Amino acid sequence: MRILCVVGLVSAGALVLAACASARRPGAETIAPSEAAADRGGTSNPVDEDDEGPAFENLTPEQAATLSSAETAARQLLQSPDFKALVTSIPASHERGTGWDHRSDPSGHADDDGATIFVQVGAAFPPAIRYQGYVAKRSRAIAVDGFADVVRINTVKMAGAGAFDYVNTIWHEVAHKADYFHHGNRRRGNECTVPHMLGDAAAMAAEKARTGRWGQLPADACEALRVARAQQP
Repeated sequence: MRILCVVGLVSAGALVLAACASARRPGAETIAPSEAAADRGGTSNPVDEDDEGPAFENLTPEQAATLSSAETAARQLLQSPDFKALVTSIPASHERGTGWDHRSDPSGHADDDGATIFVQVGAAFPPAIRYQGYVAKRSRAIAVDGFADVVRINTVKMAGAGAFDYVNTIWHEVAHKADYFHHGNRRRGNECTVPHMLGDAAAMAAEKARTGRWGQLPADACEALRVARAQQP
């Protein structure tokens, strides 16, 4: 069965919170720190199965544009020396906060360092991501990574979210496609897992690619990411 991931995020590329559930691995919905200001229902834009780029369904043109921009920026990081240097400088670790936290990952990933993670997650990127909008007013989830190349976006939560937020989301979700996970439904205690830390790093690097300056570290960033960022020019 395909892994299901529930994601929440805040603006300015600050953080992405997610939890996964599958027949193999139990999980729960992630708690995001804030609610969006308004309900933004989607407009139906049927997915074109033959489209080679991102495809959008039940999303407004503005929402689709935000996601398209984010995916472009996310994919550009695959060729970013800055992002690669940041990620590969973080070691595998069995001590909390000192490197990648693999406690929730399959045993085959238990010793993966940043260089391995960069290659594995990069290879897991779908040729194109298909986005499907849905409305869940009571949910704090931003998105659900469902099957194959589909990511479902809760349009209620899109108000105020920018491209860097979704760069974080995309890298987080692709990390799940590469079989990296985290435990439970909160970011606290999971900030050093591959999906969370990689998403944080991606948002920071995407901002640097655009502005020339690294994006801000989340207040609750993994200490290993803080150390790695301090080592970068």
